[in-house]
Amino acid sequence: MTKKLFILALFFALLSASAQDFQTLFNGKDLSGWKGKPGLWRVENGEIVGETKKDSPIPANTFLIWQGGEVADFEFSCQVKFTGNNSGVQYRSESVGDAADLALRGYQADLHPRQDYFGMLYGEKFGKRGIIAKRGQRVDAKGDKDVEVLGKVGDGAELKGEEWNTLRIIIEHLSVLMSLHPGDVISTGTPPGVGMGIKP
Repeated sequence: MTKKLFILALFFALLSASAQDFQTLFNGKDLSGWKGKPGLWRVENGEIVGETKKDSPIPANTFLIWQGGEVADFEFSCQVKFTGNNSGVQYRSESVGDAADLALRGYQADLHPRQDYFGMLYGEKFGKRGIIAKRGQRVDAKGDKDVEVLGKVGDGAELKGEEWNTLRIIIEHLSVLMSLHPGDVISTGTPPGVGMGIKP
């Protein structure tokens, strides 16, 4: 029985802020340029599919990690849908623990069936940090836990995980803009980091 299923559409890409040209990160055929645990990831119909099952649960979060190097300022865009508890896209991240676990520490655009968590900004393995901004919040995040809510963004329309949603992540210096239209999350004060990954 499927526990959770995460699917990314063929056309997700990375835009270098300096070059202003999108770079396609997925060839639509296989997982060349990505590293993930065998059995969790596959390509179907030009889409990346991550799946965990009730009869073989994973002990901890693990990611499909892009092997294309480090990026500075960027814009990332993809089409996502999911079933089950939650999934997400990790960015500004670094590997932690045993390399075989493919675990990451960093920021995550979290995809969760609960509306205020659907598209929230989450600090994966950040100690006390955890949730940085819920969907629809504009925040200033400082230090390990200090988060000031500055206002609201988006119109709060209901989002459905089992339908295609466009996820955009824009990084400019120390600012983050995440959007699952029409609900946006904005966070400022994030430290620099590297890497990108996807959680099944």
